[in-house]
Amino acid sequence: MTILDQLSTNDCLSRMGMIIDTSCNLCNSSQESRDHLFFSCPYSIFVWEHILHLCRLHRQIRTWNQELLWALENLKGKSLIVVILKIAWNAHIYHVWQERNHRQFRGVNRSIDDTVRCIVDSVRFRIHGRV
Repeated sequence: MTILDQLSTNDCLSRMGMIIDTSCNLCNSSQESRDHLFFSCPYSIFVWEHILHLCRLHRQIRTWNQELLWALENLKGKSLIVVILKIAWNAHIYHVWQERNHRQFRGVNRSIDDTVRCIVDSVRFRIHGRV
């Protein structure tokens, strides 16, 4: 079990009796869960697709488990593109979760472009620090 399996998404909070509205704060059209939030929500799909396109990768985004399997199979080694994609993967998870929390607890919405820009900045910062 990983920390991502223990995220307090709306579906988990609802099962504990803590929250009634289980809808996703990013798309307002599906039940929020880890699987939905990171790779099934239209917001996060667009963000991840944009990041992959910036890395010259054009592929269909799949479910959480399939994306995780893709990452485990393809993000091996220390080539620059692999390092960038590893950082981008982590930044995607972090910034989508951060956006979800800003919407849920602060009522503040950031655009998809702003989230992509945050991820790109995170990658640049980490890469620059490695040089």
